Amino acid sequence: MGFNERMSFSRHEEKEMDRELVIKKAYEKACTYVHESEIDPEKFRDLYGKEAIDADKAYVEKMESTFSTEGEPSEAQKLGTIFEALLHSQIAYGQWFGKESSAQKTSRYDDIKNGIDEVVETEVHEAATSYLGLALDATLGGTGEKFKRIKHEIDRGELGTVKYFRSKNGEFRGELSHIPRVVVTADAKTVIELATLWLEKKSKELHEHPFQHQMLEEIELQLASFEGYARARGQEKDLATADTFAHSRSVIESIRATKQESFPDTNMRDGGLGKIRGHLSIFSAKDS
Repeated sequence: MGFNERMSFSRHEEKEMDRELVIKKAYEKACTYVHESEIDPEKFRDLYGKEAIDADKAYVEKMESTFSTEGEPSEAQKLGTIFEALLHSQIAYGQWFGKESSAQKTSRYDDIKNGIDEVVETEVHEAATSYLGLALDATLGGTGEKFKRIKHEIDRGELGTVKYFRSKNGEFRGELSHIPRVVVTADAKTVIELATLWLEKKSKELHEHPFQHQMLEEIELQLASFEGYARARGQEKDLATADTFAHSRSVIESIRATKQESFPDTNMRDGGLGKIRGHLSIFSAKDS
């Protein structure tokens, strides 16, 4: 079930009609919002050179043409785009990661090639910065394939990479590597509920929406599982990777504790959290 039954109509047909309209309008808004928020590789020509930028643009065009041959996006794909836009909006402007965090939508290239939609930049003790690369999943399917990719990265001693990145303070511009990659997911009902608030411009309700607690719990669970798996492998590079996960987890724990003080967790969760817990089982043993 979703967090809140906002659309209480007397007839099933009215509910379905309203649901379809919300998805249609929110998808249109999300497509525009995501496109306008993405980093533009053109602004990195001085860094990477014309040939590299043109090659990456050609790659995106090729992949986009492949997507277009698949026809009209499914409802699940539309919800995924809506969720991606919503998360960026609420992390960047709704303080879902707290007031010390900012969000950067990645380029379309990094979204397709590297599987990272968003980089969350969090100030730590006013002296350092922690980066969390978030691979967002709002489909009705599972997160299993995404976790397999993360597991393979840990096995190779690698983490997420974003080719086109600029920091909030403008002091860094270029490739961001060794980023802990995490997945955020939700039920369709929750995404539609959030989308309804977004369309209605209900900023206060979005700012206080309980899903943000679930989001942080999902991330903390993943980082703990990834850290445990990396430590169990035992090699020096694995321990360094485990330390990276541990540091990121401590940042999330601090954010959760601060948020709990100002916006108590009511422990309302949807099926997305159970999906995360189930698929994290592949990290339970070294040779799993």
